[in-house]
Amino acid sequence: MTYSNQIFKQMNEDGKSSSLTPRQGTYLVGIVNALAITVSIITIKYFGRRTILIFGHIGIFIAYGFVMFFDIKKE
Repeated sequence: MTYSNQIFKQMNEDGKSSSLTPRQGTYLVGIVNALAITVSIITIKYFGRRTILIFGHIGIFIAYGFVMFFDIKKE
């Protein structure tokens, strides 16, 4: 959240046109963070921390696999 305003401003200056202003982008990041916190509190009550940690690591493993695949394909 600290640098999001500068990041969104730089994205608009780099030729990537966006319909969001830097302030709106920062608000959107804050709203998504609040929603994620709410969902995480609910899921921890049902599944426990260890289960969520394991599935989180599996998700990261899959995401890195996609990054590797698309880096090799250069698309």
